Amino acid sequence: MKVPYIVSKAVKQLREKESEQMMEKWRPPPKDWYKANTDAAFKNGTAALAMVIRDEKGRVLQMFSLLTNANSPLEAEFKALEWAMKLTSEEN
Repeated sequence: MKVPYIVSKAVKQLREKESEQMMEKWRPPPKDWYKANTDAAFKNGTAALAMVIRDEKGRVLQMFSLLTNANSPLEAEFKALEWAMKLTSEEN
């Protein structure tokens, strides 16, 4: 089974995150585009998912959050990505 690029990139970043704390500077999207950033927190089977959508100037356009169930921090991060893709495709 071929793993989509975005999933393999996410797994790589999660593994790097687990091995060391990373601080990365936010990079804006191209002009006339929006950028969605996601994150997840996990504790005792509960995952808190969050997404922020910004424009090329870094202005926050929308924020979303959701509580759900998860079995691990990795599952929580994947749920955040899946949820963000669903929301952004619905919002277009």
